Amino acid sequence: WKYRDWVIDAFNKDMPFDQFTIEQLAGDLLPNATLSQQVATGFHRNTLINTEGGTKADQFRDEQVKDRVETTGLVWMGLTVGCARCHSHKFDPISQAEYYQLYAFFNSTADNNSETPILKVPSDAQTERIDQLTAEAESLRRRIADDPDRQQRQLTWEQDLRDLVGQTEKDAEDPDEGWTVLELSGNSVDSSVLTSLPDRSLLVKGRTGAPDEYQATAFSPLTKVRSVRLEVLTHESLPMNGPGRASNGNFVLSEIWFRTGDGRELRFNYAAAEHSQPDYGIAKAIDGNDDTGWAINGAPEGSMNRNRTAWFVLPETLELEPNHALTFKMQFHQKDYALGRFRISISSDEWQDRPDLSVLSPLLAIPETERTAEQKQKLETAFLQQDPVLGPLQSQLLATSKELQQVRQSVPTTMVLQELQKRRPTFVQTRGEFLRTAEQVEENVPAVLPPLPPSEQPRTRLDLARWLMQPDHPLTARVRVNRIWMRLFGVGLVETENDFGLQGTAPSHPALLDWLAAEFQRRDWSQKQLIKLILMSATYRQQSVNRVDQQTIDRRNLLLARQNRIRVEAEIVRDLALAVSGRLSPQIGGPGAFPPQEDGVYAFTQRAKSWRTRTGADRYRRGMYTWFYRSAPYPMLETFDVPKFNATCTRRDRSNTPLQSLTLANSEAMYELATAFGTKLAGQTEDDEQRLQSAFRQCVARPPLPEETMALNEYLKQSRSRFDTEQQAWTAVARLLMNLDEFITRE
Repeated sequence: WKYRDWVIDAFNKDMPFDQFTIEQLAGDLLPNATLSQQVATGFHRNTLINTEGGTKADQFRDEQVKDRVETTGLVWMGLTVGCARCHSHKFDPISQAEYYQLYAFFNSTADNNSETPILKVPSDAQTERIDQLTAEAESLRRRIADDPDRQQRQLTWEQDLRDLVGQTEKDAEDPDEGWTVLELSGNSVDSSVLTSLPDRSLLVKGRTGAPDEYQATAFSPLTKVRSVRLEVLTHESLPMNGPGRASNGNFVLSEIWFRTGDGRELRFNYAAAEHSQPDYGIAKAIDGNDDTGWAINGAPEGSMNRNRTAWFVLPETLELEPNHALTFKMQFHQKDYALGRFRISISSDEWQDRPDLSVLSPLLAIPETERTAEQKQKLETAFLQQDPVLGPLQSQLLATSKELQQVRQSVPTTMVLQELQKRRPTFVQTRGEFLRTAEQVEENVPAVLPPLPPSEQPRTRLDLARWLMQPDHPLTARVRVNRIWMRLFGVGLVETENDFGLQGTAPSHPALLDWLAAEFQRRDWSQKQLIKLILMSATYRQQSVNRVDQQTIDRRNLLLARQNRIRVEAEIVRDLALAVSGRLSPQIGGPGAFPPQEDGVYAFTQRAKSWRTRTGADRYRRGMYTWFYRSAPYPMLETFDVPKFNATCTRRDRSNTPLQSLTLANSEAMYELATAFGTKLAGQTEDDEQRLQSAFRQCVARPPLPEETMALNEYLKQSRSRFDTEQQAWTAVARLLMNLDEFITRE
């Protein structure tokens, strides 16, 4: 979403189109590239990533590079360069060798069918807080290090610990002290069976093979809860003794949270674990991202199938009535990788790391002069936690470090392009097959277009981006102008806006296209100025009313004797309802939003997906922020022809179907907004006719005709006889108005 924010910000600031192009194609290669310029390269990280078992990274990296070549050709030049992947283009003067010369520009990026490289993109507030906490932590470390008596006190403390070694482990340290083990009952979304064992753990049995979600409920003996302990436990019935249900005994806990009996949903703000698999840290079980999680494979000592413990802390203490129900939810979004046995405990105290005598006693047996740096650090940390003099400073340091870790973990990341130090060689691929290589080629552009400026250095993506924006480039300005014209008129001056080649249509107004392209460059590539220029023209400001005299001469209105009617894009349909209802959130930027959606929609997808409908202002954000699963888009967007996101789309289809009307009238998201609009109308003090006229104007941007006013009055009268309240009657009117063709059509 950081890349999306970059695009929105660029349009709002009217970033010149040449800069807009260069930063997206090669922002990372600019001298002293800023964070923003690196984020811009996310444009070409929107290729598909295939992580299925048995896939070859090189093969799908090759597919990603080809996608970038073809997307660049389509978006900036309006050329179907992809037709030259397997053989020279059948119609346009682009040879197969020239295709792979373009391929060479993108062949040396560091990504390899993976999410990496990624870039942390902190906000200004996060950067300021990180700097502040880093300085505070460094100050505390200096104060601790400067204590002159610290070494002597640590020696005394170590001797005291040695005196405890002979005591029983329970006497030395009780791992359950301060914890209350819950008596759980549980169930599984995927029909697994959760059975309670005598030690109050739950053992999971039944089929595997699909993503799963556990719900474990218990009645809390405590009236205050601050921390939760999750023990993942082995069992002889599990693969490799577990504790997970995967074939190697592992698991991936995607998310964990819990809900109180009165409906409060509690999320943790801190997590720790005694062990985590690399790249599967415990913090990923509370990050709100279904595609990450906590796992335990990859232990340095090679011992995975053993009991492990994780601790979770709430932002503040939870107050409860006695014996209040708590329902813990654990999601496992990777097939087979669910937990096999676990136990949950709660505490009223905020959990903090404590020294483990079983770990410290072997270290105490090692002479001080023979200890490694890591062993010394473990003992020093344990001492500082218990020292009466430095303990408060150490607690402050731990709290500061904990907050610093949380802030750093909360910093959003985004995928970016990075160039390899050593460039990959590029070869023509026989029939487009990446394993069948022919002659080697270097970076270059098609000979039919202006040449690259001479250079003694190897060509890069930056050279390609600058070449696209050369004043003498015959395509870039025309293609962009034509697309803007298409957005404003429904059809471009070149109707085949994605094909300026020999198979494309000729411009309907070639001189106008040339003039607008020249003006676009003359106005420093300002898209806002270009749009204003078109909007103020008499051609744009025409009515879209159908003309009988035009039917035989220009039935498709290619000569623009009138304006065209255009149904708004899928994302804007709900935006219109948000606007008239008064619920539209003005927030710009930020993570994806989860608007209302009917239950069970994603039960039909190949992989289980969660949809946690947001509350408050996030529920009413613009459609462009709707969370988008590439394999399963938000259904309302699909109904209104949102394109598939697995390929480049420069022009959307527009359909008119009964399902669209049913969606406007009956979907949960639209009905909620119709209710809000109806409530607003019912609360106004004007008479019925004034309210109906106002509502009509808000929905279709014109006053109603007399016969329309009469029909609305009659419908309002009928609604009042059918429903009990004014609010319900006006909601019915709102639903009617929001289902009009004009409501979702730009006239």
